Amino acid sequence: MDGNAREIWRWDIRGPINTPPTLADVTGGPGLEALVVNKSGQVYCLDGATGGRLWEWTLPGGVEWGVTAIAVADLD
Repeated sequence: MDGNAREIWRWDIRGPINTPPTLADVTGGPGLEALVVNKSGQVYCLDGATGGRLWEWTLPGGVEWGVTAIAVADLD
């Protein structure tokens, strides 16, 4: 890498977020996915290479106190 960063994709979610995306391999495929959650409790999984939306899910209990953080773990 020559030190010159460039944007490869951008995706605007509905509603503001207050935490950075979480990067993880949640599909088992090549590369990482970006997980973001907005203040309304919608979680988005984006393809890390293209920015395309893979899936979307709404937190059943919503978001309390404006905290929107994602933790990823392999439980099996």
